[in-house]
Amino acid sequence: MSPAERERRIFSGALKDEKPNIKRIIDPSELTDQIFSMEGQDIQKLSDEIRDKILWGVYNDYGTLLKVSEMRDVEHLDDSDENAQSFKTFYLKGLREEPSAFGSSYDIESKKTPEEMKALLRESHVVGVKYSFATPSGNQKENLVGMGALKRGEGVQSHIANLGKVYVHPAHRKRWLAHNIVTHLLDKALEDGIEQVHLVVTASNVFAIEFYKKLGFIPGKMHYKAVKIEDEYYDWLHMELSMHDYKPEQTKK
Repeated sequence: MSPAERERRIFSGALKDEKPNIKRIIDPSELTDQIFSMEGQDIQKLSDEIRDKILWGVYNDYGTLLKVSEMRDVEHLDDSDENAQSFKTFYLKGLREEPSAFGSSYDIESKKTPEEMKALLRESHVVGVKYSFATPSGNQKENLVGMGALKRGEGVQSHIANLGKVYVHPAHRKRWLAHNIVTHLLDKALEDGIEQVHLVVTASNVFAIEFYKKLGFIPGKMHYKAVKIEDEYYDWLHMELSMHDYKPEQTKK
């Protein structure tokens, strides 16, 4: 691991158990080039205090600041060209690295046109978490690091919504992003008068099952060999939440 990567990962909370000597930390109050020197213990304390809005610096081997990053809040993704492209890129990344987390495959989704991606964003309430960063040259960029979608049923099933496409980039996990995404979508369901929220989760994903149970979802029937991706079968566990039992104030971080 290079010094630059070590710098980034320590401040973003990925290497909590390591004891760095002195690291440069970006002022969390605003996006500036002001830099502080801190001991490792102070870094961890600051990281915990601003876990939902962490800013960090990436440095090269010579200690030169390469970029500053800021984590954004959960936001709705409309059907703009930029969002459609950003969503497709991140969706395909998830399908390539963890195909069992989705009910589709990389080969299928990679062939979809920009217009088909825009249609998906229109048909569902899709949200994302982005991180934005600025390079020393002043270029501004942003990428998705988390997403989720809520799709309402039609006709006689309009009282039901399906929750899916919940995915967080591996480097940004254990920072409450999935929790914030899902509760944001559940709040939307409550606001829209949805009575039930359904989802399916890969049966072997014990962590995800426990995560949803803590939010009030109840495990239901098992669907064996529900999907087949690259000659491998995956079982699905169906789960559902009655919105009458959903207590927003009790699920917040």
